[in-house]
Amino acid sequence: MRTRHVKPTQEGETGRIVTEEASIHASNVMFYSTAKKVASRIELITEKDGSKKRRLKKTGEVID
Repeated sequence: MRTRHVKPTQEGETGRIVTEEASIHASNVMFYSTAKKVASRIELITEKDGSKKRRLKKTGEVID
C-alpha cells in the first residue's frame, strides 16, 4: 500500500490522504524458506573452488 497526499484542486475543497495499491521492487522482498517457514536475508559465500553461492543467513540453506 502506498500513501499519497492530494492537494485541494478547487476552492473550498480540503486536501486528503489517498491510500492505493502499488507494486514493490524485487530488491525489497525477502527470501522465504519453506522448510523452516522463516524469511531471511541472503549472504554470498565463496566455495573452495572459487564459485559463488547464495545462502540464507538465518537457516544456512544454500539457494544456488
